[in-house]
Amino acid sequence: MASNGNSMSGETLQLFEEGVGIAMSRWTALSLAVENQWGGRNSKEKAEQIVEDVLYWFEITKSPCPLKLEEQLTAALDEDFHVVVEDGSSIQVAKDLVQLFEQLSFGNQSMLTQLRKMGQSGASMSKQVAVEGCESSSSEEESGSDMEMEESKSEEPSNLKSQPGPVVDDDGFTLVQRKR
Repeated sequence: MASNGNSMSGETLQLFEEGVGIAMSRWTALSLAVENQWGGRNSKEKAEQIVEDVLYWFEITKSPCPLKLEEQLTAALDEDFHVVVEDGSSIQVAKDLVQLFEQLSFGNQSMLTQLRKMGQSGASMSKQVAVEGCESSSSEEESGSDMEMEESKSEEPSNLKSQPGPVVDDDGFTLVQRKR
């Protein structure tokens, strides 16, 4: 990494590589892509290559900019895993990596220590939250449509005759009836 203005010693470089590995393994979009093999059978190798590409990017970049790194991360996920990241996570990962790089360049290991504490379990936790978030949003949508149906029922004119309930045959199938 001597080609940029903030060269790192061998030990600091190893710490940076460790931090990049942890940060990338905690990135939910990448973790899910690897876990579900969205990049094919060699999804794990593709993820490892993205980590190597990030390390190389820091090596050749004179002044790391999160926006440029985000472009690389977003493009890599799209090309390798056919994942379009729209949740803002790629910019957050890029900002974290640039911050880690800057801190380690000045001998500050606080962010690396924080990443170590969060460890690999962070990806599992964020996946769980994402799945729970999806379930709760769909149940909110369902309950919202129930509320709309209840409201529309209460707005019906009282002069309409109430329709008979559904007709269920012996096999448990509901007969579809015409509206009159």
